[in-house]
Amino acid sequence: MATQKEIDIKLFDVRAVDRNIDKGHLSAEDLQKHLDALPDAADKAAEMDVDQYDEIAEREERRRQREETEPKATGLKKTVEEDDADEKE
Repeated sequence: MATQKEIDIKLFDVRAVDRNIDKGHLSAEDLQKHLDALPDAADKAAEMDVDQYDEIAEREERRRQREETEPKATGLKKTVEEDDADEKE
């Protein structure tokens, strides 16, 4: 069973805090007090390698450009249908 401290911590879960305030389980003042009491953990932050995000963005851009230049399957189907109609005439 969850302890009272565990239940209290769950009230401040960023995914549910707005809902908890709306339902009256938590006040905006209590949330602000909680946030103000949190320790500064900037020294524990990890540096991220943004190069991998650049690579992902570049791949996505190449994919988008390919889609713009390559014929679409629906366009090909329409052409085949038009060819069939032409043959019938």
